[in-house]
Amino acid sequence: MGAFAGLRVQKMDTESCAIILPFGWRTKNPFGSTYALAQGMAAEVSSGVPAFVLIAGAPVSVSMPITNISGSFPKKAVGEIQFTFSDVFGMKKAVQKAAMGNEAVSFVARSVGCTADGTVVSIWDTTWSFKRRSKKAAA
Repeated sequence: MGAFAGLRVQKMDTESCAIILPFGWRTKNPFGSTYALAQGMAAEVSSGVPAFVLIAGAPVSVSMPITNISGSFPKKAVGEIQFTFSDVFGMKKAVQKAAMGNEAVSFVARSVGCTADGTVVSIWDTTWSFKRRSKKAAA
């Protein structure tokens, strides 16, 4: 779905991840603004990319399901939007804690969607539940 919508990674480093959601026929609703769930998809990807990178680098297998997601829309979105997740360090600590223990570690990742002029049009909180996978017994 992300590829169909035209999502692209703008930036990914040890501090943040930014995803671009283009404005066009794939993401524009009949009212002339961006579909809410297209925005949600971009927000999820902005925290999901670093989550995936972090669990791939963990010393053990860690699962990463989403347990909650919520969004708010302070302004109408009518152009390209950049969704930025800015707490990769905090997420890394949560993944490390999950890898070292046996309990799930919840982490709320806030992604903020802004237009080119910096106007905030969308704010999303995605709750990730990181948990060390148990080893399968030999058959």
